[in-house]
Amino acid sequence: MALRDRLPAPPPIRLRRRLPRYTVHRDLPVTMPDGVTLLADRYVPTGVRRPPPTILVRTPYGRRGPAAMLNGLPFVPFGFQLVVQSARGTFGSGGEFDPLGSERADGVATVEWLKRQPWFNGSFGTYGASYLGYSAWALAAEAGPELGAMALQITASSFRDAAYVGGSFALESTLTWTDLTHRQQTRLGMLTAPLTSRRRAVRAALSGRPWRNWTSSRAARRCGSTVTCSPTTAPTRPSTGTAATSAGRSAGSRRR
Repeated sequence: MALRDRLPAPPPIRLRRRLPRYTVHRDLPVTMPDGVTLLADRYVPTGVRRPPPTILVRTPYGRRGPAAMLNGLPFVPFGFQLVVQSARGTFGSGGEFDPLGSERADGVATVEWLKRQPWFNGSFGTYGASYLGYSAWALAAEAGPELGAMALQITASSFRDAAYVGGSFALESTLTWTDLTHRQQTRLGMLTAPLTSRRRAVRAALSGRPWRNWTSSRAARRCGSTVTCSPTTAPTRPSTGTAATSAGRSAGSRRR
């Protein structure tokens, strides 16, 4: 008799077909100090007797569909309520999207709104990767003791080093992300933009548009013989000693 025939039969594996249930409250308005209204969705697990802790996510990439899974929806069945807010100027939120520019003020105002809600139990955490993580860092210093945890991935509190790699402006990466963010709200944009944004960015970079825009700018018009200019840096003038030495050499040449 083979060894496998002597072993007891393993118990049958039973998979749970019932998916965890939750309730969704969509398009909650959150008014910012300047009067702009941002929209948020709140996910609450069913069967909870008291308000559970809250996970706050602020994102420019959408609140529903596949984005919901990336925004922390899998945490809801484990006893957390999830609040996902669209950043200013994205996916129904008012105002104009200013990348990285308004996340601190809008984030702090959102936290104050969160603390006033009757379903808030006094504790919340933040979650997210990349831009979502930056949004969490932006509000952390002024969130108060209610902020109990931060689970952030592939992110930073400042993206300057990512935009200026080695001191040079990362034109291709910036254009790719800009095109991706701009097109994501169009029809099928979330599917097509990741496939085509890099190619479009490279084509735009090779067209010379950023250089032509800079050469027509006020900074370029200020460039003269004593000004060193660059499209990624402010104009700088040489030191007085250098200018004096150059002038002296020119005068000496004329005398000879």
